[in-house]
Amino acid sequence: MGSMRSERKIEFKAYDTDGDWRTVEITPDASLSLLDVLQSNGFDIPGVCGGLALCGTCLVKVICGYEKLPPPDDEEAAMLEMLPDTNPKDRLSCQLPLSSIMNGMVFRLQNYE
Repeated sequence: MGSMRSERKIEFKAYDTDGDWRTVEITPDASLSLLDVLQSNGFDIPGVCGGLALCGTCLVKVICGYEKLPPPDDEEAAMLEMLPDTNPKDRLSCQLPLSSIMNGMVFRLQNYE
């Protein structure tokens, strides 16, 4: 029998580039990134570099809950600085491991082509 703790799900909201939103409910799994979860839930978010923080195509704006996230590491910060028109609450979804801190957060996919 599994413990209740391992079964606890998190729920967050994500807006696509058209402004349509969906609630995503998932069991926290640190081996997955926010990018992985968005892609597996049908969001059109490329992640061209495969999660290496090299392309910026997985950029999301954190609308609610930004203060709960750890600060960007050096690689993510460097990529964010190179992208045009980013704001302080933008993050690379490939660099955000799925965790319970995301419960209740709201993300918006950014449109970088």
